[in-house]
Amino acid sequence: MNISHFATRNIKALLFLTVALCIAGGWVATTFPVSILPDVTFPRVKIIVDSGDRPVRTMEAAIARPIEEAIATVPGLNKIRTKIQRGGMEMSADFNWGADMITTQQLVGARVNEVRAQLPSETKITVERMNPTVFPVLGISLRASGLSPSELWSLATYTIKPRLSRVPGVARCEIQGGRVPEIAVDVQPSRLSLYKLSLPDVELAIQQANVVRAAGRFDDKFQQYELLVSGETTTADQLGDITVAQRNGIPISLKQIANVHISVQDNVTLVSADGKESVLLNIVRQPEANSMAVVDGVKKELDTLRPSLPKGAETSVFYDQSVLIGEAVGSVRDAVIIGAVLAVIMLMLFLADLRATIVTASIIPATVLITFLLMRLAGLTLNLMTLGALAIATGLVIDDAIVVVENVVRHLSRGASKLDAVRSAAGEIAAPMISSTLTTVVVFLPLSLLSGVAGAFFTALAVTLSIAMMVSLMLALLVSPSLCAAFLKVRGNHEEYGSLFRRLLKLYSAVLRFGIR
Repeated sequence: MNISHFATRNIKALLFLTVALCIAGGWVATTFPVSILPDVTFPRVKIIVDSGDRPVRTMEAAIARPIEEAIATVPGLNKIRTKIQRGGMEMSADFNWGADMITTQQLVGARVNEVRAQLPSETKITVERMNPTVFPVLGISLRASGLSPSELWSLATYTIKPRLSRVPGVARCEIQGGRVPEIAVDVQPSRLSLYKLSLPDVELAIQQANVVRAAGRFDDKFQQYELLVSGETTTADQLGDITVAQRNGIPISLKQIANVHISVQDNVTLVSADGKESVLLNIVRQPEANSMAVVDGVKKELDTLRPSLPKGAETSVFYDQSVLIGEAVGSVRDAVIIGAVLAVIMLMLFLADLRATIVTASIIPATVLITFLLMRLAGLTLNLMTLGALAIATGLVIDDAIVVVENVVRHLSRGASKLDAVRSAAGEIAAPMISSTLTTVVVFLPLSLLSGVAGAFFTALAVTLSIAMMVSLMLALLVSPSLCAAFLKVRGNHEEYGSLFRRLLKLYSAVLRFGIR
């Protein structure tokens, strides 16, 4: 039994299966993660170090060199690049393409933790992978005429950031600008020498006093409570009352040897919006999140939060990646629709048969919907590369269906019965269709074998296009014959093609005769 016989004998089952797959594909299309680029994880791990105000030479000798020596033993390491500035360092560790970056990140983090004890105690280290999701999808500016830069930073950090961070799909909310409030301790050297103290003594006293410790627990009415002793200081007066040492039984407080006052951290970045100093909040999405849904959720949460902000506080969007994504998706969607409409018009002009045109055109949406389902199973997302592949495939996916329907129409016009015409027509062109489709797939599929950045992006295009072509082939071999057997009618002689095609055929014959002469 060949494919055409199988298709005509199982018409209802094949149509039911196709409709079910199309419904599943339509539902899956609404759950696709949407982004501007494919979700590609580059083989790079970044190590970001913050170590106060240490000079560059100290950063290089005491921090950079131990970390470089530690991560040099990670398998697959290709290159290390380090940028050092006063109090900060950014190290990029490049690995071979194809490496499992989740495992690699864990190995790098483990190596860094091994040498953490050798680094200065206040050193802060962050280890993260590089992928397109590290770039913000939404940027919000916050400004207020009646608030100081430090109050503006506190408003963004303690009021707005927690609310935006809980929006589904948000990985983190980064804050730039403003002035970070702090309590400054200006130690007087003359007073230190008077009480025979040193700077490490002052630093140790502040660290030991500014803690929260558990002091025990007690039971009450079948409930257990934990007792905490808090030494945290929130004001300059509380910090000034800390006892640094004792001399002859007399406690020496911090305010006796230093000037303690409210201050702000040194400003190294100036951020302004509409000519006024402001704070920026950058929203970074999770790797599997939908950029459009994340942006919409953040904007709704911001609208809910805006009435509770202090008087004079204003928020505005200065960067919105969803606009670019929406325009890109819309342009590709329009290209697919226009291409499908033009293909249907050409079919109607050449075949001059509404039923044959509908049968052929139905393959386009069916192919797209089933392709969505297979793309989701393959872990692909909707982005410029996958949507571009669908736009390219619009004209290709309908070719197989055109060939099947046209051959069925030709057999029907010669007086054959419907089932015989469908079986003969599909059987005659099955082998050429398979070879033609596989030839197209073979042309595009090697793009997935490229390495580097080009391979990371073109793999999505090649896989999507190959899936669409194979789905089109299966629909043309199984569904198109079933639709022809169910909906096409037997046509009389001399109605094999439409009038436009017959005129073009006559013109082509005349050109051939003229050439022979």
